[in-house]
Amino acid sequence: MIGRAALDNPDLPVSFISESLLALSEPQEQLTPFTPRKIAKN
Repeated sequence: MIGRAALDNPDLPVSFISESLLALSEPQEQLTPFTPRKIAKN
């Protein structure tokens, strides 16, 4: 699976691809919701 993704995305590091695939395989109950940071205004 990692090899196929690496061939399909040659510009991405293999470590990023493997970590992304691991994150996708995590159970939905254990996910932490994304909360964007506030952008400071000048």
